[in-house]
Amino acid sequence: MSRPLLDYLYVDAPKLASLHGQMTYAGANARVAAADAAWEAAKPQPNQLMAMEGELSAQGFLLDLTRDSLARSLRDPALRKQLGSTFCVKVAGRAVLEDYQRIRRGLDTLGELAAFVNRSVESGVRNTDDFKQLEMTITAIAEELKENTDRTSRAESQSRLQQMKGDLDDAISAAATVPGVEPWVIEGLKTWIDGHLAGAIRLRLYPAIDSPDEQVLGNLKREHFQDPSLDAMHFLRGAMPTEALTLVGIVTALPTAGPDAFNPMAEFDRDELANPQSLEKAHREALGSLDVLEQLARSCRFPRVMVQPLLLYRSVKPNLAAIPT
Repeated sequence: MSRPLLDYLYVDAPKLASLHGQMTYAGANARVAAADAAWEAAKPQPNQLMAMEGELSAQGFLLDLTRDSLARSLRDPALRKQLGSTFCVKVAGRAVLEDYQRIRRGLDTLGELAAFVNRSVESGVRNTDDFKQLEMTITAIAEELKENTDRTSRAESQSRLQQMKGDLDDAISAAATVPGVEPWVIEGLKTWIDGHLAGAIRLRLYPAIDSPDEQVLGNLKREHFQDPSLDAMHFLRGAMPTEALTLVGIVTALPTAGPDAFNPMAEFDRDELANPQSLEKAHREALGSLDVLEQLARSCRFPRVMVQPLLLYRSVKPNLAAIPT
């Protein structure tokens, strides 16, 4: 049976070239098909990328979580221990792409565009026959009320009129396509992105969709996307691609379930400090607030795993039903 076709979306060629050179030099393994000189090219070919992935696995540098035997929860202590002692990891699943340059651009016009879309939809609702008929009925009842002097009848008509007006309002509200966002929220998001996420493209890959807090995170570099037009890629795939993607990346962070035992400020945990030490402690404590914000921006917490992405692609097996008979 033919092997799957791989649609490469992202390739960090310089990092892969560095790894290829190290493995070739250290191991001189015959299974390394491509020569070192080939990796100096700007865009390695798919066969080179597949050979590189295979060699990482063959030499024990890649933990492949797409294999059924390793399909375990990211909470599994044994799996996290393996991840901590393996250079790269391979995972597959649904993905979310958060392009903060694109998001930041969208925030500038979010209010105006949301109002435009909702007004357009509202106009369409108002032009339907059912809506116009309801408006005509309300107008007729309102006119009848001007002539009606019977207290009981007026009360019933007024109650019916209020109900029908409420139905009109509900129909318009239900038609709103884009929910409104408070201006202070928009301004806060702009400040947050400008301070900590400017230009970043965050990848969230979910190995198991029934465990949404188990994610493999990474930042993608714009220059390594295979399609130079990211707007085209966003249009074709969206922020949440409907097809599963495969990620190969270098494991860079494995947050623990409890408090981290490493405390870089422990050197100052004593009663008496010299003046230079006291000054350094004060400065580093003042910077602690920035560290907290940086950690919030990274959003790397248990049971998530942080990686430096090397490859991102869609793998498609042959569809035997598509073969002409």
